[in-house]
Amino acid sequence: MASYNSNSLEVLLGLNMITPQTISFAPANVTFGVAPFTVTATASSGLVVSLSSSTQAVCTVAGFTVTIASAGTCTITANQAGNVNYSAATPVMASFTVNSAPQTISFAPLSNVMLPAGPIALSAAASSGLQVTFVSTTLSVCTVSGSSVSPIAAGTCTVQASQPGNTNYLAATNVNQSFTVTQASQTIFFGSLGNVTFGIAPFAVVATASSGLTVAFSSSTLLVCTVTGTTVTIVAVGACSITASQPGNANYSAAATVVQSFTCMQASQTISFTPPGNVVNGIPPFTISATASSGLPVTFASLTLPVCFVSGTTVTILAAGTCTITATQPGNANYAAAAPVTNSFTVIQTMQMIPFNPLGNVSFGVTPFTIGHRQFRASRQPRFDHDPGLHGLRNDGDNSGRRHVLDYSDSARKRHLHRRASGNPEFHCKPDRPGDYLQRARQRLLHPRNSGYRSDLGKQIADTVGDER
Repeated sequence: MASYNSNSLEVLLGLNMITPQTISFAPANVTFGVAPFTVTATASSGLVVSLSSSTQAVCTVAGFTVTIASAGTCTITANQAGNVNYSAATPVMASFTVNSAPQTISFAPLSNVMLPAGPIALSAAASSGLQVTFVSTTLSVCTVSGSSVSPIAAGTCTVQASQPGNTNYLAATNVNQSFTVTQASQTIFFGSLGNVTFGIAPFAVVATASSGLTVAFSSSTLLVCTVTGTTVTIVAVGACSITASQPGNANYSAAATVVQSFTCMQASQTISFTPPGNVVNGIPPFTISATASSGLPVTFASLTLPVCFVSGTTVTILAAGTCTITATQPGNANYAAAAPVTNSFTVIQTMQMIPFNPLGNVSFGVTPFTIGHRQFRASRQPRFDHDPGLHGLRNDGDNSGRRHVLDYSDSARKRHLHRRASGNPEFHCKPDRPGDYLQRARQRLLHPRNSGYRSDLGKQIADTVGDER
């Protein structure tokens, strides 16, 4: 039988012994979005380690390449099964954190706009690729619906873009973009105004602003026209200028003023003048009246001064005949002259008397004697009485019957009284002289008409006695 010593036993035993091994594996934390990366795991035996993920939702492993699928905790197990020389290594389970990734928002500036403005499209992007949302932080100026902004008033509009993140991405930092909403312009529509005539009733004017705001009116010619609200009142003849304005508000700038001018022309006027009735010569002065439609005073003038005279509104009769009076109104700045109105009336003759003292009876051969005489007013028409037994009242060669001769039976002595009733009536009586003459009374009444007499003739005229031949 063979014999072994101790050294030989150790060699034999060593040839049949399996060596244990260990694995080294410690992956670091990563951030979601990282590209697939390689991890290292080693066995103390030098044998190849195999890896597997126990959190497939977070990470996967292919060989030594790890791919991140989501944020969270990734757990990978490293194994080494051993061989004839090495026993299987104890598996090593290593975990690391996959952190949520940060994200940013790209939001381009917005251009200024003027009211009124329609919805404006908004565009922004998150680096995560997640959808960006928008809100208005100035609701009094603009509102946001989805991805559009609508200006509603003048001012500064601020729109905020945000992305709240998710499991894999952190919330993005909000990004604000502001733009100016300027006042809208506006225009006034104010049509031309036609000319008017003085005296027209107050009238309304109309103008509109494109903004829909109320238009105000004012007069720049207050001496000609005034404006209250929308009502124009004419106060004088001339050029009237009306200004339409709209001062704007928070959303509309002031409109350019619009001026419309028109002419207020003189008004026509008429005179109402009722003719006076016929009057009798010798009537006291009396008043007449007339009115103008303008209310201006009417003036009067006589066109027949030998018959009548007018001072103010008082008519004085001068003689019998036709009195013609004209009423005029010359107008003023606001009224054109009225058409004159002429009215006529008749001044009727009054009766006049010649006082003629009665003559006593005489005998033939009586010496010449004086006929008594009295003064009389020329406002009375002569009347002759005679005794046909002593004398005759005859027409002496005047077929008109306007020349009368008073005859006595003595053809050598006769008294003549001549009266011419038409034209300038005359009564003749020559002064008393020695000899065989006729007595003749003379009075001259001057008047341009066939009937009547001058009113300056209220004077007393004396009869005189005289001889004719």
